[in-house]
Parts: sequence; structure tokens; C-alpha cells
Amino acid sequence: MKIKVAFLNIDGQLVRVILSDNEMVDAKIALRELNAKQIKKAPPPSDNLFHSNHIPTFISNVLNNAFEPVINSPHLSNSLLFKQDITIQSEVKNFITPKRYKTKVLRFCPSSIRETLFSYDRCILGFSLDNKNLEGERLKAVIAWINRRFKHCLVLFGDSIYKHTLQIKNNVDETQALEKAILLGQRIFVENKPLFEDNANACQFEYIFAQQAQQFSDYDTYNNNLWTLFNENVDFNKGVREFATYFVTRCHAHSDKNMQLASTYLIEELAIFSCLAAKNWPVVVYPGTISIIEEIANGQYDALPKELTNQIYVSLYIKSRGIV
Repeated sequence: MKIKVAFLNIDGQLVRVILSDNEMVDAKIALRELNAKQIKKAPPPSDNLFHSNHIPTFISNVLNNAFEPVINSPHLSNSLLFKQDITIQSEVKNFITPKRYKTKVLRFCPSSIRETLFSYDRCILGFSLDNKNLEGERLKAVIAWINRRFKHCLVLFGDSIYKHTLQIKNNVDETQALEKAILLGQRIFVENKPLFEDNANACQFEYIFAQQAQQFSDYDTYNNNLWTLFNENVDFNKGVREFATYFVTRCHAHSDKNMQLASTYLIEELAIFSCLAAKNWPVVVYPGTISIIEEIANGQYDALPKELTNQIYVSLYIKSRGIV
């Protein structure tokens, strides 16, 4: 693992801290909030030693337990000598204090719902299997936001429809992709259910998988109607294809086959939302943006099922608040 050395001026003492490349930003935030006055790209002290009595308390225990001396010497019994960009086996991420996050609304769709959202007590949380905003502290922030506004939340894990993403990204066949998607959905559910249970307050969380929703008696009707509109309605066709183009471009996998897979993903997702809207789940909450779903909620596609066009969409974004 490649590491870097940051020099920190903490209460007048120059202290060397070992950081992994991908955690430099987190470490800077952590140290700033712990009254580290500044980070300096200074030369090492003249003795070139990293003395244990100079290590700030908040990382000393982890360093003392996790790191092994890079250079062994009888003259270095109480010190560790590190060189910049050295490769080591030890984990360094554990001493970085986790960040806190706050959830805010990016957009209400339609915008008029901003004033009356409080009158709704039921929502769906769309849980994409590859959304980084639905992990760890970020997910806790989303749960906290929902807790303050709703009494019931249905967490929709998009397992079966994720097979289309796996086909696009990994070029695997449909059967293999579906099997992997189902297993991934189960694993993510098991990993994250404790977060919902531990952080739930006023809101009661329920869970459903896309594969279950696709077994609803009205799913095929909604799905077939949406495909008919895709083939016959110019505006809806354009909107779906714009989504598909964005998706496959982001995956660096543009082809006619993948365009069809991305379109299928969206239409199946919309059919599921239609089913849930018909079962009195009127609000969809999602940490991120899906432009065509925003457009549907804003009334741009009148030909779609009324259950879908009447559904409210709340787009969230996650903001860092520093360290815990």
C-alpha cells in the first residue's frame, strides 16, 4: 500500500503522520477539527525520527498497535523511521476518524410540493445497489432525514433490475447477471438492515426487493403499457433514450445492445414505482438525481399512467459536516 507523510503543526510541535493516498482529504478534515493548526510540507526534523511521544493521542494507540518498524535498529527501540512514499502492509485507514454527513434536498418534483411535503407520511427510499450515498455514514444521514419527515418508509432494493447494469458493465449473460444481482441485493440488505434498525426513530422502515415487486399482479400491465408508450410516444421515447445514452456513456459501454438494456432497466423501474404508487406509496426519495423521473413528476409526460405521474420525487444530496 502506498502511503504519504504529512507534517502537522500541532500546538507548536512538528508531527509526522502516515496517510494513505485516498485518505489525505479525510485526514486533513480530521486534524483540522482536532485543532491541528496547519498542514505543512516541511522537511523532516533533523534527527529524522518519528518519536512516539510526539504522536497526537487520537492516532497514537492505533499506530502503536498496527505499525511495524520499517527499519530495525538497536538505536531505534522507541522510534519508527519512515520514508516518504514507502510501501507497507499495515492498514492505515483505521486511524482516520469517520466523517459526518448531513442530508439536504436538491430538488422537489413538482416544486410546489415543497410547502406540503409535511402532509405525506409515507415514502419509498430507492436503494440502488451501486450508490455510494447509500453506504455507512452517508446512509445514516439519509435515514435521519427520513426519520424527521415520515412515519413509514419502504426501502426498495433494486436487485433484479440491477442485472441490466451488470450486463452492461461486465458483459455477462442475463442468467448469470440475475443470479449475481439477487445475491448482491441480499448481501447489501443484510449489511445495511442494522443501520436502519439502530437509527430508526419516529419512522417505521419496511423492506422490499425489486424481484418481489415484479411479482405484483399489476406489474406486467404497467410494464407492457410503458413499452407501448416507448414505441408510440415520441417524447417518452426521447426521454428514455436520453437516460440510456447517459447511463451507457458513464459506463464507457456504448452499443445498441447496451442502449436497449439501459432502456429496459428504466422501464422496469418505472413499472415498479407505478405498482407501489398504486399501493399508497406516493413519495419517492432518492440520494441523487434521475432526470427523467424528475421530468415525469414535473408533468412532462401526460400519457404515462396516472399513478406514476402523480408520484412525488424528492432528490437529495449528501453534505459533509466534518468528523464524528
